[in-house]
Amino acid sequence: MVLVAWLAVPTGVQAGPDDLTMDLATARVFARAAIAEGQGELARSVALGLLQADPDDFFAYAILSAAESLRNRPDAARAAGQRAYRLASTDAERYEASILTARALADDQSYTLAQLWLRRAVQDAPDEVARAGAERQFLRVRRVNPLSVSLSFGITPTSNVNNGSSKDRIEVFGLPFQLSGASQELSGLEISGGASLRYRLAQTQDSATEAGALLFGRTFRLSDSARRKAPDAKGSDFAFQAVELSLTHRFRTGADRPVYSVGGTLGRNWFGGDALTNYARLSLGRTVSLAQSTAFDLDLTGEARDRLDNSDRSSTRFEIRAGITHAFASGDRGGGYLGLRREISDSEDTDHAGVLAGLRYLRGSPVAGLRLSAQAEVEWREYGVTALAPGGREDFSATLGVTATFERVQYYGFSPSLELRARQVTSDVALFESREIGLRLGLVSAF
Repeated sequence: MVLVAWLAVPTGVQAGPDDLTMDLATARVFARAAIAEGQGELARSVALGLLQADPDDFFAYAILSAAESLRNRPDAARAAGQRAYRLASTDAERYEASILTARALADDQSYTLAQLWLRRAVQDAPDEVARAGAERQFLRVRRVNPLSVSLSFGITPTSNVNNGSSKDRIEVFGLPFQLSGASQELSGLEISGGASLRYRLAQTQDSATEAGALLFGRTFRLSDSARRKAPDAKGSDFAFQAVELSLTHRFRTGADRPVYSVGGTLGRNWFGGDALTNYARLSLGRTVSLAQSTAFDLDLTGEARDRLDNSDRSSTRFEIRAGITHAFASGDRGGGYLGLRREISDSEDTDHAGVLAGLRYLRGSPVAGLRLSAQAEVEWREYGVTALAPGGREDFSATLGVTATFERVQYYGFSPSLELRARQVTSDVALFESREIGLRLGLVSAF
């Protein structure tokens, strides 16, 4: 087959007559060379000639997309790249078309769409080298993208969907009382999902300002045993939703100086379909590098909570938390924190003082294809005198979680994760004792 390409020869390129005749194989090599040398006009002319011979030529549209990018025409480059993707018949072709489309979108500052196409490239990568290349490009685009979107989804079989008591009867002033089924722990299936968005409003070498939004929701399906225990209860009775808007500013006074942060959050949540709480939070933070791989954080938080179901349970909470993180030479990361909390309320069951501490460890290298992490938290709370606790009440809770991410299993750059979580609460008042064991299946980004 012979192809006639009408070449508009750019200045400085030596050639013969403007009408050049070459076979198909030569035209493809010529087009690739023109792209490699940055000759967008020349490559575009060859691509258009190829399309005259075959309007459904994948290679021609791929060359056309690359050529239009060189000519600073991102809209045309994107259209050609998307057309190439539709015509692709192999993973290698789909990978190339996705990379080209992502490049055009990034050139047009459509960074979020570019990230979606790079996830397609990761999915269609013909080998590990190509996959790694797409991941690197994804990270580069993410760094310049002012919008960051994080999605979460989980399915969790749990032993206590309602945070109910682990006891079926309690004593009040020495008299036994039988708890209703709905007040006891009920097992079931938790289904949750959420989205977190952050948008960088401004950034300099020493400061950044971000606006954020959070959407979260979870609902439950009760197990057969839970329905027998509480026949009038439904999983939606314990459903929870939350919406938040936030603004955060981080800054430092110079290189190698502490990083300060100040942030404000407004939010509302719902429980069982009814509005539960409006809240406003102010947070201050300071991060100091103690060494090349160790950082110290100090955070102060104040929060006002307006309970819409019962105004007596409205409260003002103050918390101070100090933490340290360390990156080990092996690639592992670990850290811990210690905090003090004071919540002031007219309700004796809400007003309390507390101490909390936690540890977290993340394995740097996978173990048998699994990325492992573990976290633990303990908390002590002291409440005042109540009708159920004439001598005051103390609660102690312990939470332990272990997460495994299956990095060898990926779909569009997302990997399944499995989290085992256990929580135990002991109290001077049996009504507030509870326990929960849950196994959460979720999806997390692999990069």
